[in-house]
Amino acid sequence: MEQNLFSVKQIIIKGWEIYSKNFRLFIKLVLILLAGDMVLLIFQSIFIGPNGDFTSGLIIIPLILLILILCFLYLWFSIFAIKLIDTLYKNQPFNLKQLLHESLRKVPSFFWVEFLTGLVVGLGLILLIIPGIIFMVWYYFSSYVNVLEVNKNNGLEALTSSKELVKGRWFKTLWRLIAPYLAIYLPVTILELIVVGILYVILSALNADENLYFYIVTPFNIIFNFVGLCLLPLYLSFTIILYNNLKETKKPIIQ
Repeated sequence: MEQNLFSVKQIIIKGWEIYSKNFRLFIKLVLILLAGDMVLLIFQSIFIGPNGDFTSGLIIIPLILLILILCFLYLWFSIFAIKLIDTLYKNQPFNLKQLLHESLRKVPSFFWVEFLTGLVVGLGLILLIIPGIIFMVWYYFSSYVNVLEVNKNNGLEALTSSKELVKGRWFKTLWRLIAPYLAIYLPVTILELIVVGILYVILSALNADENLYFYIVTPFNIIFNFVGLCLLPLYLSFTIILYNNLKETKKPIIQ
């Protein structure tokens, strides 16, 4: 008898259980990400300014290096978060140092899979919007396959495996990806738009200059960015639960 996929409600409940039980651990990870964002923000405020004008042409090289370092750390963090949440979902014992070490070794192949996925989806969107959306769902789990499947490190293998998981369940998968995302991020996004919109209206009425816009609105953007980062492990829990559920309910291939 074929097993059904978890409902959206079940995914949200299971994801919330993982998130709430490990909230302190997730917050520590979020603070690390926030620190990276703050470094960029401080760099911008000191050397670039609110108008996006470089105070010196020599700043461009350090800025590029800083962005590359942060991108590398983000990739490392993404792999680590996937491994960690998957382990928590399966109630397996884990060692944080070991997970960090394993995640570091995965960065090159993870980057390659992310690049291929972005390339395929991007080409689909350029050609026609609909193929791009189809590809996006097909290959959404490529990075999860790369990180969590020992024998599927190759980029094309990861993409193919992701497509096989979604095959025959495209609309069901799309709904289970979108609904939890909207449930947690839509209220925050609406609130952010309202608050920032009100600030802009007030500052416009006061004829405030651009510098004042930057220094008043930026703290609110940081707060909402922090809230969004805090919710990131929760949404990642949803997608990892869905990924495992797709694997568990996949029909066996008849030879």
